[in-house]
Amino acid sequence: MSHFIERLARHHDRAGFSCGEDVLDAWFKEVAEQAEARHGSARVFVLVDDGTDNGRSPLGFYALSSHSIRFEDVPTDVRRGQSRYVPIPCVLLGQLAVDVRYQKQGLGEALLADAVREIVAADEHVAMPLIVVDALNESIARWYAKYEFKPFPAKPLRLAIRVADARLVF
Repeated sequence: MSHFIERLARHHDRAGFSCGEDVLDAWFKEVAEQAEARHGSARVFVLVDDGTDNGRSPLGFYALSSHSIRFEDVPTDVRRGQSRYVPIPCVLLGQLAVDVRYQKQGLGEALLADAVREIVAADEHVAMPLIVVDALNESIARWYAKYEFKPFPAKPLRLAIRVADARLVF
């Protein structure tokens, strides 16, 4: 298989995608294209295989959006160096999922690494010192923690990592 990641486009057939989480499946099938193309509220990237129906069916996806968070909400070791007087700009990794047929093959990690590369590249032009994720459950939060994401004190399913640290992890 020859995997590659590209921006979501009309030719991607999302109908058969299922990651096992209804909320993620519904967002990808019903909202992703609007968020990407019409509203401009997210940039959606899909992992495809050019050997599988010419790359039309996504194996996985992630979405990135601009965001900001209050200084006092952020884990102490993640907020160092940030101003306490203004919201901290960040990138929200709002969605990340792999189709159940392709899970446990390292594709989630590949998607996360690609997301970090995209964020690091964008950070060269627009300052975004943090990456924030909202995990659906404790298991997913533990998965992000393996990559040095730190939980928010009041919201343990919300995690963050400094972009500078993400560069080192990935």
